[in-house]
Amino acid sequence: MTITVELSDDQAAALQARAQSHGLSLSQWIARLADASAPSSPVTSADERPIWEVIGGSMNHVSRSDLAQLSRDGASQIDHYLKKNLLRAPSRLTTVLPEVPRS
Repeated sequence: MTITVELSDDQAAALQARAQSHGLSLSQWIARLADASAPSSPVTSADERPIWEVIGGSMNHVSRSDLAQLSRDGASQIDHYLKKNLLRAPSRLTTVLPEVPRS
């Protein structure tokens, strides 16, 4: 499908700059915006895919710049990040779960 949108030069330049900040062409960036706004089917228990495939599919819409901001140490420092975020915004905490004993 082809859609034509009339924009001012400033608007077009702003959109082009935004797309480039994500490492995409304007067409690619707009296609991603359209994909992100389309209704997605929720993952159900009937989904037989391995979890890494489910997560991988969900990560397709994350921009390179957002990925670059993620921690590189993954879950190895999860306690540190949880405590840091809880101290920063204690009002967000609504439920405190008991600690599960490790076997």
